[in-house]
Amino acid sequence: MMKVRRRDDGAAAVEFALILPVLLTLVFGIMEFGWAFGQQVSLGNAAREAARTMAIHWAEPGAEAEAIEEGLAAAPLVPDAAIAFASMECAPTNPDDEPLSVTAVATLEAPGLTGWFNWLIAPERVLSAESKMICGG
Repeated sequence: MMKVRRRDDGAAAVEFALILPVLLTLVFGIMEFGWAFGQQVSLGNAAREAARTMAIHWAEPGAEAEAIEEGLAAAPLVPDAAIAFASMECAPTNPDDEPLSVTAVATLEAPGLTGWFNWLIAPERVLSAESKMICGG
């Protein structure tokens, strides 16, 4: 009786070719999520720091510019972020009113890191964070 010998020379290459797209999608997906999450956390830091600075120094000249500068300094991962103040109601009109507050909004046009998922999410996604602080610290 003759033994039939099978050849498995190309099996590993075929299996690798089938698994590679799934593996790369998983790795790049983790990278994209991590990058976006880091940017979102940084934007939150920027908005919080800008609101805090503005709530403390609201009556000083140049307070808004200083608050924006402090906010951007607190978020080195997002140097292109834009910080604006949605409300700056720190001048009390009636002492019996609720405490007044400052609201800072930080936004960033954040393209994807790898570009692999632009078909799934917008190529230019806009991240945003908002922070509200009571005036006076």
